[in-house]
Amino acid sequence: MPRRDVCFLTGPNMAGKSTYMKTLGMAVYLAHVGLPVPADRHENGSFSGVIFNDQFHYSGS
Repeated sequence: MPRRDVCFLTGPNMAGKSTYMKTLGMAVYLAHVGLPVPADRHENGSFSGVIFNDQFHYSGS
């Protein structure tokens, strides 16, 4: 069975969770298309997909 890493990002309202995830997603995308990533260090493997779930009717992120 392949290894599956899962991360749940939790925290109080207005703590920067959505901003963190948008920034991380952009860094992964930049690396995927071969562009430089604005970071001191960045490692990522190949991704078969990214799952994003936001309940827009509850929050405006």
